[in-house]
Amino acid sequence: MGYEVGHTKTHCSTRNDRLRALGNSVVPQVVEAIGYAIRSVP
Repeated sequence: MGYEVGHTKTHCSTRNDRLRALGNSVVPQVVEAIGYAIRSVP
């Protein structure tokens, strides 16, 4: 997803919090699709 190794360890205290943070991430392909959808609206 583009995160650096150990990124969540510095921002989340527990393993459960780290997994939750990654689960709430948005992959770049989804953002791209949303951008194209917005641009296609007249």
